[in-house]
Amino acid sequence: MSANQYTTSTLSKASPNFHCPSEALPPKWGVTKTTVSTYISNENWAYSPGTGTLTNVGFAWAWRMLKAKDMFKDLRNHPDDYPTRQILVLFTDGIIESFDSGNYWNGKLDTNYTPYGTFEDKIAVNSTSSSTVNAAMDLRLAKACNAAKATGVEIYVIALKASTDTYRQCASGDNHYFATYNAQEISDAFEAIAYDLVPLHIVQ
Repeated sequence: MSANQYTTSTLSKASPNFHCPSEALPPKWGVTKTTVSTYISNENWAYSPGTGTLTNVGFAWAWRMLKAKDMFKDLRNHPDDYPTRQILVLFTDGIIESFDSGNYWNGKLDTNYTPYGTFEDKIAVNSTSSSTVNAAMDLRLAKACNAAKATGVEIYVIALKASTDTYRQCASGDNHYFATYNAQEISDAFEAIAYDLVPLHIVQ
């Protein structure tokens, strides 16, 4: 289906995901930069921003990768045989959000396919209410954070303009949580984490 069947609010027919890319602009001589830019802006929804943030999903996959038995099995031992620390840094620029227009397959938001299908499918939560879905995803993140910490994972959280109690409580402690609001504060947060993880050594 070509993306030009979409408008900003409705669909002329169903699609599994409004972010699916449209067909490429046919190559031809003499096409102007304006033509290409207009095509990308008006016809290709694949590059458009998403319609929500499911931090719990990203966190869960990071934890799974960290705990995968065959992922880091060939790492060399620390020269001083210090115990290995399992570190997870959650960096997010958004609070958990989901959107739904309430009209099955009618709005582009309803075709936004998530790990739980569309919200109209009610796989994760028996509701299409954004507030209900958001609360459920927030709870899933909290449970995932607690479960990860229970397995020995140390969690740092950097939240960009998205400070929430859930993010703060997800971190392994107050000194593991960074509420940031600009690029410099983000840089400072990562520097602080690096300083914490890699102690300084006198080599000469």
